[in-house]
Amino acid sequence: MVMLDFQVHLDDGGSIEDQPVIVFAGFRSTAREWAKFTKEWTMALAGPPRAEHLHMADLLAGKDIYEGWSEPDKAGLIERAVSVICRRTQFAVARAIYRDDYEAAVHEAGINLEQGPVLLCLMECVQAFLGHLPKGLNQQERVAFVIDRGPKRSQNFQKRVMEAWSDFERFRPVDPRLGTVTFGNKQEILPLQAADLIAHQAFQLVRDRAKERGVFPGPLKPIFNHVPHDAARIRGVAIERFLRKVRQLPEVQSAEWS
Repeated sequence: MVMLDFQVHLDDGGSIEDQPVIVFAGFRSTAREWAKFTKEWTMALAGPPRAEHLHMADLLAGKDIYEGWSEPDKAGLIERAVSVICRRTQFAVARAIYRDDYEAAVHEAGINLEQGPVLLCLMECVQAFLGHLPKGLNQQERVAFVIDRGPKRSQNFQKRVMEAWSDFERFRPVDPRLGTVTFGNKQEILPLQAADLIAHQAFQLVRDRAKERGVFPGPLKPIFNHVPHDAARIRGVAIERFLRKVRQLPEVQSAEWS
């Protein structure tokens, strides 16, 4: 049986520290498709106008390398990027959690875990990707995860994620399909720019608490029309399940997950 070398690229929605909602989102594909993606993404960035990379927040604000870009220029880059995503990615996942939902549950449980909601959101994304793998896979198949190491994400948080990865049963039953995790720079690893796009748009959608359920504005609409996906808000039951696992950790009483 052929090994497919699945890879997932994940990013947050710019919401790690100072926002009321935390979002992680990204895409899964095979190593072969990601290689094609990288070539086509480079062509998409070539313009016109040419962009060194795609960073949605800066692009929409007309900041940094996008200063002076017209609205049609911005729309053109997004359209080219979405086209590559629709051709080369196989599955998308987005997870969101409101801080007030998490903090209410934590207060009731009497647990102090500063980076808990961030880790919970990330782990829910991981579980969703593992839960939507094609049926009949080789038992030796592993899924590798690459997470953007944005400037807001502390070294200690990266350390905690690595610890959770090596001892994943602390949060979920052991899953043999769970592969390695690495942190990367989106300017160097182009698939992370696609993760930035979906994470940014999912964050905007959830933050604004869109009134029409199932209606995805902007780039999310063509992506979700073409790419199979699992997008959801993390609510009470999932939070409580996570906190029950956390309560079993010996370091929780004095932990500072920041």
